[in-house]
Amino acid sequence: SNCALDLTLLALSWHDINKFELNCYHYNVVIDACAKSNVWTMALKFLTVMVQANVEWDTITCNAAISACEKSGKWEKAMQLFDLMTQSTLELDVITFNASISACEKSYKWEMAMHLFSVIAQTNVELSTVTFNAAITACGMGGEWRKALHLLSIAATCNRVKTDAISFSTAMSACEKCSEWEKALLLFREMAQSY
Repeated sequence: SNCALDLTLLALSWHDINKFELNCYHYNVVIDACAKSNVWTMALKFLTVMVQANVEWDTITCNAAISACEKSGKWEKAMQLFDLMTQSTLELDVITFNASISACEKSYKWEMAMHLFSVIAQTNVELSTVTFNAAITACGMGGEWRKALHLLSIAATCNRVKTDAISFSTAMSACEKCSEWEKALLLFREMAQSY
């Protein structure tokens, strides 16, 4: 909330006045507060301040900044941060991919979301239900109901991932957007039997 951001900024100014040295953890809290408050410009500003203060970023820093961009529909900025991470020694984790795929999904960039989904398969990062749901939603937003159903079937057979009502709902929505009501009805029946 904005209250959390205000309190965080107040704490930062107190630290600045008292010449308290800020570290990565402090900045992560601020950037996360920016993400939760949908203030992506401030999140990126604090990344710049970190560089100016010679404070090194970590995966949590970048994930929070990507999330801030994702929540504000700034997929290009999210992808720039993702690219910075891939070019650095920072470790990409499931949160990195989930936030990046969600940023693409919210901006109707299903091709980019699917690209990221294919990249995650080439890493040691384990897919999650959130990863699949974001990719299924992205395909649905792009009118790619077949791809959405394919992802749902992969998720259903993946040992470490459990499909949920959101998985089915997003796949049904993808079918509905493309007037594939029979497919949506079949999915509804399957979901009703599964849950």
